[in-house]
Amino acid sequence: MISNELRIGSVETEENLPSGDVGYLETTIIGMIRQQRLHAIWLLQRDISEQHRMRESAVKVQKLESLGLLAGGIAHDFNNILTAVMGNINLAKTYATPGDKVYERLLEAMRATRVAESLTQQLLTFSKGGAPVKKVRSIVSLLKECAGFSLPGSNVRLEFTIQQDLWPVEVDEGQISQVMNNLVINAGQAMPDGGLVRITAENIVVGPEHGLPLTHGRYAKISVADSGMGIPPEHIQRIFDPYFTTKRKGSGLGLATSYSIVQAHHGLITVESKLSVGTTFHVFLPASEHGVMEQQNGTV
Repeated sequence: MISNELRIGSVETEENLPSGDVGYLETTIIGMIRQQRLHAIWLLQRDISEQHRMRESAVKVQKLESLGLLAGGIAHDFNNILTAVMGNINLAKTYATPGDKVYERLLEAMRATRVAESLTQQLLTFSKGGAPVKKVRSIVSLLKECAGFSLPGSNVRLEFTIQQDLWPVEVDEGQISQVMNNLVINAGQAMPDGGLVRITAENIVVGPEHGLPLTHGRYAKISVADSGMGIPPEHIQRIFDPYFTTKRKGSGLGLATSYSIVQAHHGLITVESKLSVGTTFHVFLPASEHGVMEQQNGTV
């Protein structure tokens, strides 16, 4: 006798794929076979890795938007206070003589206030108030400008590999500069004894085979790779969470802000890492249909 029963339930499981990536399977019990002394369960399995990634991405965006509203309100009020503080410090300096202890303390207060202003600017960028003002441009010169200013005086070398005829992108120059600065600085900090940061840029046509939570189409893909200590597996899922940091002197806003900026550009930022091998961040930015492409390629 064979009896087909109604669906009993489903369960999602995490699987290690042959490629080394993590995939997700949905296993559903859809029936049971009974024949004399033979009892068997009828299972149906399907790969839901792409749906799982898209769901995780949507949850992360919602969380960032909620925190962004809070951060934006606080940042605007805090920025007004800092303006008043800076104005009074400048006024107080006019009553002090350079070289006096009071004058030196005022200079220290100004430096601390500028650091606070920088943090406030990150919060504003992270919030809805930091909506990008886009224009079409080549990403090549922007990459080299940002990378060159990110590691001054360090023992970390930079290597560029740029695909010829790289597609132009429509971006907010200041915001994407901030993303690249954050990624290059993180790469440098991952190699305290020095090393090589590899920055590559290439054209990619994203399709269903890539399994990325992106609208299918043309993108410029920028990768920043280091050969540092790597990110522990238990931290990799939280690396873009606001205020999460493993650094003693970190605010935990750098990567969260970068994630928010790239999302606002309708792109994607991902990370892959292996302990004692290194970390690579990938940034996907939609290619523009307009503009002039810069002819640069090869390794610098």
